[in-house]
Amino acid sequence: TSQEKTATDATPEHHSNDSQPTPPSTPKEPEVKKSSDRKSATTAAKTSVKVNLANDQTTTTCNPIKLTPTALNREELIICKMMIISTCYASSIGGIGTITGTPPNIIVFGFVEKTYGKETGLTYLSWILFALPIVVLNTIFCWMVLWIYFLGFMSYSKNSGQSSVTDVIRHHYDKLGKMKYQEWTVAGLFFGLVLLWIFHSPQFMPGWADFFPAKYVSGATPAIFAGFLLFALPKEMPDCRGSKEALMSWKWMQSKLPWDMILLMGGGFAMADGVEKSGLSVQIGNYLNYLVDMKAFLICSVVVITASLTTEFTNNSAIVTIFTPIVNALAQQAKLNPLYLILSCGLSVSYAFMLPVGTPANAIVFGLGLITVLDMIKVGFFMNIVTAVITIIAMNTWSWLIFGFGNFPDWASKNATDVVVSDKLVHTTLVSNSSF
Repeated sequence: TSQEKTATDATPEHHSNDSQPTPPSTPKEPEVKKSSDRKSATTAAKTSVKVNLANDQTTTTCNPIKLTPTALNREELIICKMMIISTCYASSIGGIGTITGTPPNIIVFGFVEKTYGKETGLTYLSWILFALPIVVLNTIFCWMVLWIYFLGFMSYSKNSGQSSVTDVIRHHYDKLGKMKYQEWTVAGLFFGLVLLWIFHSPQFMPGWADFFPAKYVSGATPAIFAGFLLFALPKEMPDCRGSKEALMSWKWMQSKLPWDMILLMGGGFAMADGVEKSGLSVQIGNYLNYLVDMKAFLICSVVVITASLTTEFTNNSAIVTIFTPIVNALAQQAKLNPLYLILSCGLSVSYAFMLPVGTPANAIVFGLGLITVLDMIKVGFFMNIVTAVITIIAMNTWSWLIFGFGNFPDWASKNATDVVVSDKLVHTTLVSNSSF
């Protein structure tokens, strides 16, 4: 792919020995000037890419561009650290922008749809309207935190011999050449897939899914359809000279498909269902009864802070799988809109900024050897505070207008009866087993 070609071309240049002569045929890499424009543009671009791509894939793709500067004096080393750590932070921030941006979002959406059906108003479009402002604010404050932490208020001179980061990006972009037929086809399928997700059932107007029985179509239907077209459409411009090779072969798909992610998410759904059906979520919710009497703002704050701190030490998909049924039961007991706490938890588990084990993107950046654990802890601590505050504000301002968090909805009341019955059934079963 074009991304793999970029990473392959960039990596040898970073690892090459400075003492070795540069072949005449190889263009010299332009150095990067020290400017706030470079940092802000890098963070913004990385976040926009991450909205629809996986964290580790986006970080791996962007890091070779970061490693282009070779003159690592003190100033360059500081700036290089700042730009590298921005890649993993921006990937975590950008991932919350859409349902498909990161696995925890998919797990949350799947739990809500399975538990409450389609009456909640949570769709691909409503998620974007709700989460995109959070992404923008988090990105801006991420830039501010990284700039103040690494550079402070010191002024850095710009040498006349240094060119802008635009030249660096242009240098790699020129190596890609013009887009080919198969690349245009895949791009068209990608944007078509996003449009199908947006207009699946947008609520404000009839969506294409509304013309089919609910049990026959879901959010996975457009993805399966796009995947089918990858096997059916030709790699080259079709003509009358015979059959053409498909865009993707089954053998290639088997070798590249992230089976571990599928098994992880499938196991996560099974665990969430087990936590709910066994009554464990209700039992844990009973231990949190002291939160029920608190104001909604404080309950939301506790959920956000707990989720963002816990995800630093454990896989975020596992955390959201365990926490979602619990906060759902807590919302039922407190007579709050379940989405109010479920979305608070779902977004917060992506805020793993302090440790390399938090996300695969953090591990990739840490593995480059330029960032220390102490660096990540220091700057990640402030990032956790900033993102938690922004999320709490968002959950108590514009999200109320989008999802109607001001009242306990009817669709939640119907499910509340099932939760109570499940709790009584589990309690009765436990008593029977203990007496036996």
